Amino acid sequence: MTQSPRDEATEVSKVMQQAGHVAYLAGGCVRDGLLGLQPKDFDVATDARPERVRELFRRSRYVGESFGVVRVHLKGGDGAVEVAT
Repeated sequence: MTQSPRDEATEVSKVMQQAGHVAYLAGGCVRDGLLGLQPKDFDVATDARPERVRELFRRSRYVGESFGVVRVHLKGGDGAVEVAT
């Protein structure tokens, strides 16, 4: 069974927090939630450096290295979660 985008972002956040980092849902999902809209994508903001995010998630790649953004793909997941430092 595939996870929802929200579940994937929550899982990424939990893994990061268990590794000792701060990780919060951020961006459009927060805005949409406050406006009573259904968010379409979920991003994570963290204090972890992009290199550390890549260490924690093998299936990841830089998508905005100069901005500290890594796209994480979870095993069994259909989507990707963007994690920004």
